[in-house]
Amino acid sequence: MLYCQHVPGATEHQENATDVVLNDTRIEWGGGDYGYTVMAWDADTMVWDNPVGGGYVYLLQRR
Repeated sequence: MLYCQHVPGATEHQENATDVVLNDTRIEWGGGDYGYTVMAWDADTMVWDNPVGGGYVYLLQRR
């Protein structure tokens, strides 16, 4: 997976590649120590819940 994030002044279009595992509705990496719960997805978008740091919900779009 290639994770791209743009937060002005923080990540500046940063891209990170990582190997991930889809375990039911959970995206895991780091041997399962880290992960997000997938709430919905289709071929071009995904919505996930990040329980770390206050429980933010993210919308990802294929580019």
